[in-house]
Amino acid sequence: MLLSASFQKDFRCFHVGDCIKFRPGVNLLVGDQGTGKSSLLFALSKMATSRGDPPLVVETDCLTTTYGFDFEKDNLRIKSDLSKDPVRFHAQMAGHFVSHGQFVNAILLGCLEKPEAATFFMDEPDMALSIRSIRRLSELLKELAAKGHQVIASAHNPYLIESFPEVYSLEHRRWMSSGEFIESQI
Repeated sequence: MLLSASFQKDFRCFHVGDCIKFRPGVNLLVGDQGTGKSSLLFALSKMATSRGDPPLVVETDCLTTTYGFDFEKDNLRIKSDLSKDPVRFHAQMAGHFVSHGQFVNAILLGCLEKPEAATFFMDEPDMALSIRSIRRLSELLKELAAKGHQVIASAHNPYLIESFPEVYSLEHRRWMSSGEFIESQI
């Protein structure tokens, strides 16, 4: 499980020494555009998959398998071949004309089938979802956490944000109640 990420060099909107502490279960990263949600997920994904010169150092309590999903780019309507990843391929088999909500749900259902604990990085899984699909997304994220998986996901949708008691605001650089965060945006 990922415990923290500390930046060892400046990277986009992060500076040397910036540190984010993660929690078990679902970690929703929130904040206005440009606060670093996607940048953090990009850096975490790179850290998990490459040996280059990453901008951050992560602390874990054990090594887990990591999976990264960018729901803006991994969209069946704009990307036709997702067959290199079994979870994405499972979602693709649902058909090329599924809605974005059905695609997100298929990916998460594939994640739930993973027998070993894993960490999932998800960039904007709530993008362009209906209210019903947001509710289903929230349920599936909670199911992942209940199975021992850790999720680190960026979110903008207030219904999704409100479905979790606390969120990590990159705008405020701290954990806060979802209600307090939403109030700060009005």
